[in-house]
Amino acid sequence: MRRLPSTSARRAVTELHGAAFGTTWTVKVRGSDVDAEILKRELEAEINRVEFSLSHWRESSATADFNHLESTQPFGISQELADAVAFALKLSAASDGMYDITVAPLTSLWGYGPAGKLPDPTPAQVTAALAKVGWQKLKLDKGNLTLAKSHEGVNLDLGSVLQGYAADRAAALLRAQGQTEYLIEVGGEILAAGTWRVGIEDPFNPRVMLRTVVLTDRALSPSGLYRAKRQAAGKPVSHILSPKTGRPVEPTLEMVVVYHDSCFQADGWSTALMAAGFEQAKVIAQREQLDVLLVTPDKKVWQSRK
Repeated sequence: MRRLPSTSARRAVTELHGAAFGTTWTVKVRGSDVDAEILKRELEAEINRVEFSLSHWRESSATADFNHLESTQPFGISQELADAVAFALKLSAASDGMYDITVAPLTSLWGYGPAGKLPDPTPAQVTAALAKVGWQKLKLDKGNLTLAKSHEGVNLDLGSVLQGYAADRAAALLRAQGQTEYLIEVGGEILAAGTWRVGIEDPFNPRVMLRTVVLTDRALSPSGLYRAKRQAAGKPVSHILSPKTGRPVEPTLEMVVVYHDSCFQADGWSTALMAAGFEQAKVIAQREQLDVLLVTPDKKVWQSRK
């Protein structure tokens, strides 16, 4: 995703930058009533809070605590974590399990986890990891704020929703400060208040735009393979792993773009549709009344009609 000059170029724009989730974030605020130093400090604090409380990459997080738990007993969790897990389980059900937040053992095995790049796994290693994977191995009790796992090795990976959620939290902070026009980007997830022009990169040539859109009071989440491929057995493979086979999927989508009122929701749905594949993604988008753009490896473009 590339940000283009705003449609209200006459008004002053304050631009703030930071880093989180192993990537960067940018916030643009339109208008003259901005204390950049204070605002940046508060945005950093809130975005970092989301990362350090919910990312499984952070040992201080509630997610990491749950992952380290060697018990199948209910574990007390925060409302925030419960909401994230509830949404992720909805995505799993909607995608027939192709999207799965318990896929962490597989992502680590294939070298996409905190340990970094590893040799390609053996079939026996894949089989062992699959025993710890499955969204139905989680039992969420939102009323009592507990989460349990039916296998002690089950781990959570909320990476597919946290950047969008952080963008939503940053927007809440800006609204509380009285700001009404801003553009937030966290690792490619975009959230606009007011009207802004943004460009969607062409997945086959990221140096040019596939299209330019005018985004007004909406979020936009792109998910794609073109920046996240690696070599295995001498050929490029995707970073999206099947929770059913334990192996990288044979991609039928090159990119998914989801528009939504919530960046949290856009982020999650874009990943779920990417995992589901082209034909199933079309079915899900129509059933859930999602506003999406799908691009296939053979450059076919499909857009939902709401």
